[in-house]
Amino acid sequence: VRQRLAQTCSLSAERRANPSLDPDDLCLLFYTLWTSCEITDPQERQRTELAFAIQLMSYTGNLPSAVLSIKYRDIKMSLLRVPGVEHPRLLLEFKFPGFKKSKNPAALNEFVLPIVPHDTRLLFCPHVMVLGLAFADGSFRVPRLTTIDDLLRLRIPAETVQLSLPWRQNLQNDHSSRVLQPTRNYIPTDIFHDTMALFRGLPAQDAIIMEATGMRRTVDTRRPKHLPEMERVKLNEDTQLQFLKLRHSYLIRRVQHYKQLLPKASGQKILKEKYKSADARKKRAEREYNEEYNSLYALRLAEYQDLYNEE
Repeated sequence: VRQRLAQTCSLSAERRANPSLDPDDLCLLFYTLWTSCEITDPQERQRTELAFAIQLMSYTGNLPSAVLSIKYRDIKMSLLRVPGVEHPRLLLEFKFPGFKKSKNPAALNEFVLPIVPHDTRLLFCPHVMVLGLAFADGSFRVPRLTTIDDLLRLRIPAETVQLSLPWRQNLQNDHSSRVLQPTRNYIPTDIFHDTMALFRGLPAQDAIIMEATGMRRTVDTRRPKHLPEMERVKLNEDTQLQFLKLRHSYLIRRVQHYKQLLPKASGQKILKEKYKSADARKKRAEREYNEEYNSLYALRLAEYQDLYNEE
């Protein structure tokens, strides 16, 4: 079936390139995530969670599914005294229970991430994201620890080298990040080393290799991101869309009709059941219409972008 479909629709079976994401690409990604008005979330908290998940995947090499399995109990935060340094350093320790299917907690991968002093790129700092989520949730067991100023006032006892910052007991099972869905290809297939220079004993051209294998190489800001007005008009003329829209409009009128009858109807119990049934059908029809519209819009936009690439 797949072969016939590929031949009929002239589909290509060639695997798409999976470029690597270097720090410069990551900087552009975070900049777009935090500044773009086109990226909207039902809750602004999800923007922080997404940035945190991307940071963890970048620094630990873990799967999205492993990052999604992280709970507060899998994160340890502490202040650590470093010899020769005036101020203590904030330390994060992560365990990924979703990475290994093992019943032994000692077998889980553990990553230690110390904060970078005087970091000029806070976009890359997972400590900022964890603190933001923890302050928003009121996660710390110490009630007065609610702001960054409270954290800076903490002091490590002279008898120890660290001060643990435990979580509240009832938040031990809450997700700290639950945004992304697992993907199949998570390891880049590119060889991003100058193998020819290595073979010939020449200096490696690392800068060119990084540019050639980076994700930003394929970014074209001129590429259309939305369908033009004429294409949107054609999209609304789709037969299936018109049918779903008519059904949704009909159910809206039915709901309004039952709503007007409710105050003066004698058999209100039966009428209420009809109203609830019609309202549920209306919501389902609206959801089906939106799903169909978004699916067709994405398909038409991809076709329009292909035409732009050919030009």
